[in-house]
Amino acid sequence: MVTATGAAARRPAAPAGPSPTRLGLLLGYVAGTSGLGLAAAPIVSREVAAELGVATAQTAWVVAIFSLAIGVSTPVWGRLADLHGGRRVVVLASLASVAGTIVVLLAPTMPALLAGRFLQGAASAGLSIVAFSIPAQRLDPAGRARALGVLTALAALTLGAGPVLGAAAESLAGWRAALTLSVLMLLAAPALARMAAPPMAGAGRHLDLGGASLVLATGVAAFVLLQARATGIAPVIVGLVAIAGIGAAVTLARHVRRVPTGFLPLAVVRNRVFVWLSLSAAALMAGFLGLGFVAPLLLTENVERSSLEVGMLLLPAALCAAATAQVVGMVRGSVSAEAIMVALGAVSATGVCAAGFAGDTPAVVIAGLAAATSGFAGAQVAILDRIADLVPVADRGVAMGVFNLIFITGGATGAAVAGAVVDVSSLSAAAIACGILTALAMPTAWAAARSGT
Repeated sequence: MVTATGAAARRPAAPAGPSPTRLGLLLGYVAGTSGLGLAAAPIVSREVAAELGVATAQTAWVVAIFSLAIGVSTPVWGRLADLHGGRRVVVLASLASVAGTIVVLLAPTMPALLAGRFLQGAASAGLSIVAFSIPAQRLDPAGRARALGVLTALAALTLGAGPVLGAAAESLAGWRAALTLSVLMLLAAPALARMAAPPMAGAGRHLDLGGASLVLATGVAAFVLLQARATGIAPVIVGLVAIAGIGAAVTLARHVRRVPTGFLPLAVVRNRVFVWLSLSAAALMAGFLGLGFVAPLLLTENVERSSLEVGMLLLPAALCAAATAQVVGMVRGSVSAEAIMVALGAVSATGVCAAGFAGDTPAVVIAGLAAATSGFAGAQVAILDRIADLVPVADRGVAMGVFNLIFITGGATGAAVAGAVVDVSSLSAAAIACGILTALAMPTAWAAARSGT
């Protein structure tokens, strides 16, 4: 998810840093807290609707816009880090986080709130992309995998606690406090800036604005289409967005061929192992977010439970994800990322489908979510570690950004499929549909293994 392009494209040697475990804990704090704005938001949808005078269904955009910002901004942040260094990305993302938090705290209307949420999501993406890139810059391959395992484990635990933390923040200080939890990531921003890599020696200094614009347009169109049902977008708007998205995608393909070293490097796009592994991870993310949407509904279908109770029931899934991330980090040196992805796909698909078939049994639902969450966490460790070996040093940032865009689009697809199936069938059918999506992680990982031979 190719060898370095030469000494001119290599970064200066980094000074000796902390141990992989200490580094992973620091970076895991950044990655985990940056995602709290997403994990805690669903808890307060009713409160947002009541205060801002909108339908509860419209509050789906509070989550969707944050996801959209993460998805479309990660490639941009990654390329900026390649060209101008991670420290500048940290500074810009921190400013965006502060601005977004202020807007969310003061927003009098839903459009204003969504503007603040977009800034928050973009800021979270910026700090996360720098955090995930540091292990490859500062550690040898074995240390890199261990650090990514610790990083992802802590991030999974933090995100798993998101609903509980969101409910606690809402009860203490209101729904706006729950929507600003991601600002906690700024506590580690100074340390992150100190460790971030400098600009690439010999790399270009100009961002390919045409390529960046086309990637953004394609990503925005895909996210809007996936969220159309949940957010109640008018059919005529959906049609126009679809046409615009197809046009942007076709133009982007032509642009990449004309400008092979531009914003979206041809070396990344044509790396079949990278593409297949990214699609495999997207399938696992689809199962994670799809069942993440369905599981709370299954747990409250026949039994009255508070949001805090549901959040506590879902915590074991985060513990399993943390353990999986650690295990993948430890075995990555002796087991290929492709083989790991096949195994994760089998376990996750089985768990998600089981949750659908036994939806009236809470223990099975929780176990299924644990399997799906473990797949999501393990995939991040395996593939982000693999990227360092697959793409040129000069393109690692944008490659990580593209991977995250595909990864998050997969999650949005899973949530959209789950919502659509619930509308026409049942919660159990929705979980089974997500399980089928998750199973696609296996053939795509197998295709990646075949492409690398």
